[in-house]
Amino acid sequence: MMKKKYLYLLLGLSVLAAACTRELEEAESSDDPALSPEAEQLTAEAGTIPGKMIVEFDDDLLALVEEDLLCGTLKTRSSGLNDLFADLGIESVTPVFPVEDAPEYAARHREAGLHRFYELSFTRYRPVTRAVDALSLLPGIRTAEPEYAIQIDDFKDPLYLSKQWHYKNTTTPGVDVNCVPVWENYTTGDPSVIVSVVDEGVDLEHEDLADNAIPGGPDGSFNFSLGSYSVDPMSHGTHVAGTIAAVNGNGKGVCGIAGGDASKGVKGARIMSCQFFGISSDGSSANAIRWGADHGAVISQNSWGYVIDVNRDGTIDSSEMERAKSIKIGAAEKAAVDYFIRYAGCDAKGDQKADSPMKGGLVIFSAGNDNIAYGAPANYEAILSVGAVDKYGHRSSFSNYGDWVDICAPGTGIHSTLPENQYGQMSGTSMACPHVSGVAALVVSYCGGQGFTNDMLWTKLVNGANPTIIAKEAGKNIGPLVDALGAIMYGDSGEPGPVSEFTATGRSNNIDFEFQVPASSEGDATYAAMFFASENKASLSSLNPSHPGSDVFTGSLLTSTKAVGETVVGTISGLSFEKHYYVTMATYSYSRSFSALAPIREAQTLGNNPPVVINDYEGEPVYKNYQVFSIPLTISDPDGHEVAVSYKAGSGADALMVDVATGGYIIRVNGPLADAGTYTGHVTAKDAYGLSAELDVRFTLLPNHAPVAVQQIPNQILQELGYTMTILPEELFTDEDGEPIALDIDVSDNSIIHATRSENLLYLTTLSYGSSTVTITASDAKKEKAVIAFSVLVREEGQEVSVYPNPVVDVFYVATGEAEEDTEFSIYGASGALVYQQKHLSSAFNPASINIRDYAPGRYSLVFTYGGKSYNRTLIKK
Repeated sequence: MMKKKYLYLLLGLSVLAAACTRELEEAESSDDPALSPEAEQLTAEAGTIPGKMIVEFDDDLLALVEEDLLCGTLKTRSSGLNDLFADLGIESVTPVFPVEDAPEYAARHREAGLHRFYELSFTRYRPVTRAVDALSLLPGIRTAEPEYAIQIDDFKDPLYLSKQWHYKNTTTPGVDVNCVPVWENYTTGDPSVIVSVVDEGVDLEHEDLADNAIPGGPDGSFNFSLGSYSVDPMSHGTHVAGTIAAVNGNGKGVCGIAGGDASKGVKGARIMSCQFFGISSDGSSANAIRWGADHGAVISQNSWGYVIDVNRDGTIDSSEMERAKSIKIGAAEKAAVDYFIRYAGCDAKGDQKADSPMKGGLVIFSAGNDNIAYGAPANYEAILSVGAVDKYGHRSSFSNYGDWVDICAPGTGIHSTLPENQYGQMSGTSMACPHVSGVAALVVSYCGGQGFTNDMLWTKLVNGANPTIIAKEAGKNIGPLVDALGAIMYGDSGEPGPVSEFTATGRSNNIDFEFQVPASSEGDATYAAMFFASENKASLSSLNPSHPGSDVFTGSLLTSTKAVGETVVGTISGLSFEKHYYVTMATYSYSRSFSALAPIREAQTLGNNPPVVINDYEGEPVYKNYQVFSIPLTISDPDGHEVAVSYKAGSGADALMVDVATGGYIIRVNGPLADAGTYTGHVTAKDAYGLSAELDVRFTLLPNHAPVAVQQIPNQILQELGYTMTILPEELFTDEDGEPIALDIDVSDNSIIHATRSENLLYLTTLSYGSSTVTITASDAKKEKAVIAFSVLVREEGQEVSVYPNPVVDVFYVATGEAEEDTEFSIYGASGALVYQQKHLSSAFNPASINIRDYAPGRYSLVFTYGGKSYNRTLIKK
């Protein structure tokens, strides 16, 4: 029945469109007086949006009125609904979940009941509660709810940190998301995994996000506050997105949990911005969640919640607390969450898409920042809700709590991306939430594929989280701490397989263990191996692998990334040199269940060897003085010891650096910072035991040659306003060193001549009459210069002489022809009396200068003879 009705609607679109062209009748206005300003304020303080509500129709009433509602008319085929619309002053009715952007999923929209939800806008001076109560009583209305005011769950912190403690915590080891070993051994993310960020707009062109961001478009990001594909970059959304998937390994900014590795050409998870917080208005959060499911996302990231502190005074009073206890997720948002969970990653039939990494979606919400035991919509059981901890493992003081909080993550002092290629720090459960979304993206990147489901992901995240590392508060549960490695490894419940045969070989003060990776009882590679060494054989004979004695040295190796039977080598480091040791080993699971010990063997450590420093440059570097170049070095230690490297520069131009692309050492030489000459830098590499290696590194900078002007531009007389003169600088200057030269153009009077540059051309455009000097300066990297200067005289077409400015305040100029002549100038007043007479040398580019500052304002006549011709010009003195 439902399917037939829907097919009718599809086939009848032309009829429906025709019906929508009829004149819409306006609903009658209510006779009820508007509320007082005080009542309006109370309405706004209730934590709802004035003039907005969400209604869910049942199928019977919707069958009667749906055609009318889709047309936008307020006169429907239901008289009872019409009367209520008129009484409440309903001004518009719009679908919460329009199907225009994803028509292929229209059928499943109806199956999920999304078509039943409409947003009603009404006279804002009416209490929302009255409208809700009235509509709730109408037969055919399943739910009628206010549209809750929404806030983003962040606290801004002015302190700027350059270190992301939340990925690897050195202050309180273990209080982090444990993603580094996942990056090193499993995955850094995958572009098949799309995370929809339902939030403010993400800066999709940010230098540290663009490679992992999906642009606005029919199958990409969308701005629900404007109803367009143009996403507004905003701070909160951009910060959240950076934690999830800022690009790693690109030498810029920060790391994202699932950001890939640009240094290896590995793309990360992708960010889809579903913006519903806007600069001037907000859009539908429910439709933003739905959009992600219909456009490829499998994880929905939501760092927002309903307003609890409705009067914004920073405290939760008793009335606000009572409201917090009763508030629950809105019906439309619940429908959107359920829809995302069921249909993300699926085709129109609900089957997993061939290219989708997961069947079904995971919706993740921040728990909220009110420091209370309640929080909607995060407390809906189908949502994975996230609390926040600080770097010491304590619940963040602002974080909401309770048994409904499923998991926690770092949320205090989180460093991430901000719009316009900026970076900064924020705090809040808003910042904790994307850590879980990022870890979820890592897990799907590694474990996802056909048959992987959202239930599997939930189980891995929650059961793989660390329940012991955070400080517990009685009655204030925020769940276990998200653990990226734990999530990936969860389910590896097999018993570790023992190693029966291995070899142990001394290398300096290390012992290398070579063995074949055993299988666990489940048939997979055993998670890891631990190695033990002691000078006392009895210590190994009675060894408890979980608690080795103080005289037992240990080392470990992750083996789960290897194939069963593959030969691998693990090491114990930091032993004494030239000592005899007894050794053994055992394997273990991620939960630290150990296998039986391998047989005890013997091994001898060796002596120490110094580090090795090699100049990888072939020959001695000789460069021109303007060049910037690198001299690569290989610095290593044959024993695998840590090496401290220092450098004594040979000039002000050279410095020792780490090459971001390779991770190796280079001497970077910035030629312009030093004079010509031959220089020697000195490298010292010292191991932790005092042995060192040294190397001199020589390089030569050749003498610099200044740019040279190879031709001059003659003075120009131009007789057309708006005329553009084109100059090719490469024909004017040369540089013996072949270096690129910087050009600067200066115009003495830019009201007469306007200068612009475009790529390798200069353009001079005439704006007004008069004379101006144009100076073009060519500079090299050493700031040595060559200059070309010429004058441009702009006069009216057909004129042989120019008088400017006119009107004149103090001084005016008379430019004549190109030949310079001694010319007599006479000025007559309005009565004809001679007031000025004097000779001046004048030409086009050396005009006569005449000062009439002390003359009375008025009209004067200027008379002079040049080149055998007489000229008479009228002057206006201001």
